[in-house]
Amino acid sequence: MSKKVSSAINPTFLTDVNHGGNKGQPLLIAEQLAEFIDGAKSNLHIAIYDFRLTESTLAEPVITALKNKAQAGVKVRIAFDHGKPETKTVDAFIASGSDPAPKGTKAFLESVFEGTQVEIKSIAGSKLMHNKYVIRDVNTSEATLWTGSANFTDDAWTYQDNNILQISSPQLCSYYETDFQELWVSGNIKTTGVGDTGKVYIASTEVDFAFSPGEGQTIDHIIFPQKKSDRSQPLTQ
Repeated sequence: MSKKVSSAINPTFLTDVNHGGNKGQPLLIAEQLAEFIDGAKSNLHIAIYDFRLTESTLAEPVITALKNKAQAGVKVRIAFDHGKPETKTVDAFIASGSDPAPKGTKAFLESVFEGTQVEIKSIAGSKLMHNKYVIRDVNTSEATLWTGSANFTDDAWTYQDNNILQISSPQLCSYYETDFQELWVSGNIKTTGVGDTGKVYIASTEVDFAFSPGEGQTIDHIIFPQKKSDRSQPLTQ
C-alpha cells in the first residue's frame, strides 16, 4: 500500500494499554466493530483466526450487533481457525493440522450463537487460517472491508500493538470474497489463495493484495523483492 491514504482508507492503531495505550481503547474498538457490523444491509462475511471476547463489556456490543443483523435478514457467516487437539503433543498437532495457539474460539462462538441465524464454520488444514477480515455488503456499491492485524480478543484490543483498516472498495471486497468463498466451501485453508493476487486503485491510492497460502511466494516477493541470492544485500525503500 502506498504511503498516501485516501478518505476511503481509514486506519486505527492500537497500543498496549500498559505502555502508552488509551485505557478506554478496548471498548472503543468493540464499539467501532459493532458500528461497522450495524452498517450491513445484505451480508457480513467474517474470516477470523481468534474470536474470544471474554470481557462482557467488549463482547456484548459485537455479539448483539451480529445477532441483530442476522435476525434482520443479513447473511452473517463466520469462518474461524479450527480447534486444537485435546492431547497436547507434537504428534497430535501434526496429525490434526493444528497449531499451538490458544484454543477456545469454537466453544465461544458456539455458546454465543447457538440457536441464532449466525452461521459459523471451522476451517481446517495444515496451514494456519490466520485471516482477520470482515467483508460487508459485497457485490454492492457500498461494499466495505475491515481488516488488519487484530484478532477479536480482549488481549488483541488491550495488550497488543495492532492495526485496523476500514477500506471502502467494492473491487477489493470482491477479491476478499473470492478467498472467503474458497474457505467456506472447502472448509480447508490448504487450497485457498491460488491466483488471488493483483492490484486495485482506491481513489489515488494503489493497493497490492495477495492471499496465502496459495500466493505465499508472491507475498514473499512483495516483502523481499530481491532474489534469494541477493538477500544478504540491504533492502532499499
